[in-house]
Amino acid sequence: MDSVRTGAPVRLTNFSDGLKYMRFTDAAYRSWQTGQAQDCGR
Repeated sequence: MDSVRTGAPVRLTNFSDGLKYMRFTDAAYRSWQTGQAQDCGR
């Protein structure tokens, strides 16, 4: 977000952190769809 907001250099996410982020995002979306808490699959 800083790159978009301030022009800061882009920092790449490693695979492990990216996977955690995607699991969280998927669980948030499923929660929104169902109206119930979801497990992030840690």
